[in-house]
Amino acid sequence: MKRISISLAALLLGGCMALQARRPDPATHALARAASFRARTLDSASLRRYFAHLASPPAAFPPRTWTLPLLSEVALYYRPDVAQARARMEIAQAGRIVAGSGPAARIALTPGYAFGSPAGTSPWFPGIALDLPIETAGKRAFRLAAADRRIAAAHLDLQTTSWHVGHQVHDALVAYIWQQRRASLLQIEVTLRAELLRLLRQRLAAGALSEPETLTAALALDRARLGAQAQRGKLLGARLALAAAVGVPGRALDGIKFSWPGFSRLPAVPPEPRLQRAGLANRTDVQSALLHVLEADDDVRVAEAGACPDVHLGPGYKWDQGENKISLALSVAIPQARGPIAEARARRDLAAATFDRQQDQAIGQIEQARAAYGSAVAELDEVDETLSAARQHDREIEQRFSAGQVDRVELDDAKLEAVVAQLTRLDVVANGQNSLERLQAAIQTPLSALEGPK
Repeated sequence: MKRISISLAALLLGGCMALQARRPDPATHALARAASFRARTLDSASLRRYFAHLASPPAAFPPRTWTLPLLSEVALYYRPDVAQARARMEIAQAGRIVAGSGPAARIALTPGYAFGSPAGTSPWFPGIALDLPIETAGKRAFRLAAADRRIAAAHLDLQTTSWHVGHQVHDALVAYIWQQRRASLLQIEVTLRAELLRLLRQRLAAGALSEPETLTAALALDRARLGAQAQRGKLLGARLALAAAVGVPGRALDGIKFSWPGFSRLPAVPPEPRLQRAGLANRTDVQSALLHVLEADDDVRVAEAGACPDVHLGPGYKWDQGENKISLALSVAIPQARGPIAEARARRDLAAATFDRQQDQAIGQIEQARAAYGSAVAELDEVDETLSAARQHDREIEQRFSAGQVDRVELDDAKLEAVVAQLTRLDVVANGQNSLERLQAAIQTPLSALEGPK
């Protein structure tokens, strides 16, 4: 019996020792994490393996040009907020194991001392007692149901996080392409204004032009040069913001080419009822809120089942002065379920109110996003008319210049008007792309997926 007691004690102490796992040093972990971040690239072997397991991997890795979907996949691989969402899902999955395990059995050592024991015999006698709980009222099934809801909600939260990450990559790529194209157009403007100033100074030297007109052109050139210089800084900032959205250091984008074939086009605005149906059916945050309501209802059932007491069996054994003695205890815990039931019902009401708020917010976000996108599409239509007129005027001036009817100054003026119109359109397109993404994020579905009969 003594050996059994020693073995039980060793087993319990061994379990405690297993909990004393080696913990990483926070400072060392932080330094290693920083070094790992600086080493991230878009052509690493680990990223190559990740892309190889995608449903539609690129034909070559690394691809010659990086598109929005490819950059979004890189962000899903590198971004820590996605890893956080995955960890929360793993916690929910582990919680199901806890929910299914039920209350733990207990073992106790119950040594005793016999006063007045016969001479030559030890007054000490060992004993062992067990506590074997038996759950009632289906508590385990209710806990498992609630755990399954939490797992499903965590999976939806992971999808929501993925949408947010893709949304941030979209905005960063829009900003970078926008600033890149602005930089090119502003440089064209500088070139045209420098040529225009040179021609005007020739006229001034010939006495065919007054000094104020030349001064105005010189000031316009200075403003264009300052704008182009400032634009280079904005472009660098947009590049670094894109790297941060993807989850890589800025130098990882050096030499990388980006492609967005449909950047300058905006799809038509779908009807509002179709958008609302799509949003309420596809938005993972709304579905997750609904699952939390059902989970809270399962928790209420667990609390209500707690009013039915569990039964505890307590078999015991003692070795007393050479005699084997066995005991059997039967106990019932007196439940205190009123408080837990009231709390669980209040949490269910809170979850229901949260779902209502989430759904109302979703509807409001869809309406606002559709209105903003509709305005952007209408503005682009108007700008396209202005740009079309500017380009038509530019073509006419070029024809007249070729025919010798106008001089180079008028030709440069027409080209400057076309460049200004292109800059305006570029700004409107960038705003429209952001509005489009807000709308698609509000319904968590690409507009292309809504095409079909109305």
